[in-house]
Amino acid sequence: MPDITDSFLRDQLVERRRRLESTANVVGRQGGIAELLSEVDAALARMETGTYGLCESCHESVEKDRLLADPLVVLG
Repeated sequence: MPDITDSFLRDQLVERRRRLESTANVVGRQGGIAELLSEVDAALARMETGTYGLCESCHESVEKDRLLADPLVVLG
């Protein structure tokens, strides 16, 4: 069952995506902005499939503190 941290992280990712999309519309999808948008979309997709917060290498849970510091982290 998701806890308050999961909701907070999802809200942070959605807000980050909104800001990146807004910036991309102003300066164009170039360089790092397009890559960051892709990382945020991938994190949101992992949330939908239930794999968010799992290390892509060892498949163990990533510590909540690390996810709070960087919601895009994929390695524990």
